[in-house]
Amino acid sequence: MTSLDLISIVYRVNREVRPMAHQDLAKAEEIEPIPSSLSPSQLTANNTDEVPPRKILIVSDVVGKISGVVNTLSHTERTLKDWGHQIFSLNPETMNFWTIPMVGIDREFKMAIPNFGKLAAAIEQFAPDCIHISTEGTLGNGVRRFCLQRGWQFTTAFHTMMPDFLERSIGFPAGFSWWNLRRFHRPSAGIMVPARSILEILEQRGFGNLEGQNLKIWSRGVDTELFYPRDRDEAKYPKQNEPILMYVGRVSVEKGIEEFLKIPIEKGTKYIVGDGPQREFLQKKYPDVVFLGYLTGEELAAAYANADVVVFPSKTDTFGNTITEALASGTPVAAFPAPGPIDIIGSNRQLGSLNNKLAVAIQNALKSGNSEACVRYVRQNYTWEIASRQFLNHLVFVT
Repeated sequence: MTSLDLISIVYRVNREVRPMAHQDLAKAEEIEPIPSSLSPSQLTANNTDEVPPRKILIVSDVVGKISGVVNTLSHTERTLKDWGHQIFSLNPETMNFWTIPMVGIDREFKMAIPNFGKLAAAIEQFAPDCIHISTEGTLGNGVRRFCLQRGWQFTTAFHTMMPDFLERSIGFPAGFSWWNLRRFHRPSAGIMVPARSILEILEQRGFGNLEGQNLKIWSRGVDTELFYPRDRDEAKYPKQNEPILMYVGRVSVEKGIEEFLKIPIEKGTKYIVGDGPQREFLQKKYPDVVFLGYLTGEELAAAYANADVVVFPSKTDTFGNTITEALASGTPVAAFPAPGPIDIIGSNRQLGSLNNKLAVAIQNALKSGNSEACVRYVRQNYTWEIASRQFLNHLVFVT
């Protein structure tokens, strides 16, 4: 079975596909670059103390690998459990389903081959009050089918600009993918999106016009007890390497890392924190770059804090958890004016810089970034308590 076969399983279509004409990334660059992060009182209607304990089923096709989706769900689930809610994380691992790698897209991402009877039995046994389908893969489709058969309500989420990535990586038509995403999300009682620029793109794509559909902001948080400014570790990050320009995240083609690596610099050192299918290729092509591999916990937090600028070259992410982790560590961010950076950094020069020329963004971030302003901004706007409160208040009861 090929990757295209798997995609056809996930996205069943008919002959009424109507490709869209305009490109979303171009639209994103037209959005005024003002951060859209709002206070909890502006984004949430209720206080979590007023919400009685619920049994919440959260569905994800992604498990194991380090990613923004996995990070977001793990922190959200942990916070909700601390508040007394019962969580069933339904994923390929907890269901013990067979999986096969998405060859041609990302070998580290494995698509589950679900047994619908086993899936239905697990849901019925848990008897959830609320169901949230976080990804549009085979498990997401299976639980969606279950809910539709029983007339149950559910919410969904939009995490990645996958149509644009699929078109660039394997030639899968973006218009075809967008049509299928609208089909997938149409029955949802609410689509949760991480930022206002993504909400606007989905409205342009027709998601906001679906019958009974609401687009809702579910932001992201940062563990501020782990990520905070630290003293320079000169043993691991020598002064002669300064300024330290750092990328943190998966080393895969959709992250646009080579846009960063190919930029010539007169002084300083480029660091790559993370691993993935493109690491071996990039490490051979750019021998002067320091590849540190995956770092977690204190080592990851120290890496952020020792960087002078964190570079975020992706144009397909919908938020960018590494952006807020960098800011919480007191490090400004350089990025393209794409969804995620637009919403978090915007035109606030103390937080970093956005520019269609990444080299310019890096230089501007080095000049104007302010560590104290970065930390203060994150702690006021991006905590997992704020994000989890949004998530909880967007859920709907199944019946």
